[in-house]
Amino acid sequence: MFESYNANGKVQYSSRFPHPRLTLKATQTTVDAGYGSQAVGSLSKATFSYTATNPMPAFRVSSGGFTVTATVNTGGNNWTTEVLVSAGIGATVTMYLFDTTAPVPGAAGTARMESWDPSGNLIFALSMQPARIVGKTGSGSGNGFTGSPARRYAALMPTYHQRIAVNDTGNVGSPTRYTVNYYNTRISIDDAAGTVQSLQSNYRRFGNATNPGNSTYGSPRSIVFDVTNY
Repeated sequence: MFESYNANGKVQYSSRFPHPRLTLKATQTTVDAGYGSQAVGSLSKATFSYTATNPMPAFRVSSGGFTVTATVNTGGNNWTTEVLVSAGIGATVTMYLFDTTAPVPGAAGTARMESWDPSGNLIFALSMQPARIVGKTGSGSGNGFTGSPARRYAALMPTYHQRIAVNDTGNVGSPTRYTVNYYNTRISIDDAAGTVQSLQSNYRRFGNATNPGNSTYGSPRSIVFDVTNY
């Protein structure tokens, strides 16, 4: 068993636990989100398909904020994730996929340090690119992450957040008396400031509703990864 500690005596690494590593970096260009006149502002989307055992997909975009609208297991270790972007068609979305699959041993003649768990499974190698989790964001103003403008960050949305707000326009008897607004978390990454924020944003609006419903929502949070030079 191998373990390492920081200056404060806290465990930084232990062969008792799996350590997520970067297994895939993929880029997609966004296409029409398909919301039509219901879209609030400019919207587009990107879809990623990948194979992973315990996927931790983190994202960053070239412009606008983003939300992860769905991650679906399509069978076995195959997954699909859809990302909605607050920008027009043609925005660039980059996915950094972290997973707990075994790393590849270093090549002969290179610097090597490797570690195995008690069952003999390779779980760490110098050749792997480890998941550098540097912080998190919470809900509400002031609960974002602040790092360094010299670094680059991506965000993983571990929970889905949606709020449905029904508003009464006062037009009694009219089929357009009620408006329905859909809100989702929007992750906003500012490279110049070195910050990551989670905000609740309105993405979709229906012009009418004959059967208004209740509002439901979760907590808009994200995990922040340092992906500099990845």
